[in-house]
Amino acid sequence: MKIDSIEPILLIICGVFIALTLIAILRLTKRPVGALITLLIFAPLSVGMVVFTQDVYSYRNLAEEQSVARVFISLMDDDGHYDVTLDMPGNETRHFMLMGDQWRLEGRVLRWRLPVAQVGITNLVRLERLSNRFAVPEENNIHIDYSLPNKAFVDTWPILQKARFLLEWVDAEYGNGVFAPLTDGAAYGIYLGRSGMFLRAENPIAIKALQDWSA
Repeated sequence: MKIDSIEPILLIICGVFIALTLIAILRLTKRPVGALITLLIFAPLSVGMVVFTQDVYSYRNLAEEQSVARVFISLMDDDGHYDVTLDMPGNETRHFMLMGDQWRLEGRVLRWRLPVAQVGITNLVRLERLSNRFAVPEENNIHIDYSLPNKAFVDTWPILQKARFLLEWVDAEYGNGVFAPLTDGAAYGIYLGRSGMFLRAENPIAIKALQDWSA
């Protein structure tokens, strides 16, 4: 049996816990002791699963090598200010001002380990930060850093970092990212693969920029 996403599993678990909680509430008058015990067990579990599921849904659940975002670079003026357009699926297109030699996009990636990965559950990514980079670090370089929006109520990241038994099932990688030259007119596609985030040049300008950069 192949599972394409972990979200349906979480929704089923949430539904079961919530249903058991409601049944316990309805049976309080008929069997108060048993119903109260059931309620004390499943009410907190229901709340916890709903909160955890909401946070997991804030990650972009994608199949292997599918699009995470698209980036377009446009020179704004002769002073080296660039308009960076970031288009993320499910979010509005946003514009950011950067300057320097390169742009960098970072995110949090959850990579499932065996045997979880064997059933086909895909990795998860949530974009966190857009920033600039300089080829030669200098004291007068202006570093720009933007935090990307996140709608999650709580952050499960510290739980994954501290819970040793969970690390047997998932790798929690912070700061997994990509970077490329700030070149006027360049378009890039950002993707998530089994090994993490990577980018592809989407037009001839970006292709030439990457070729000149790696030369």
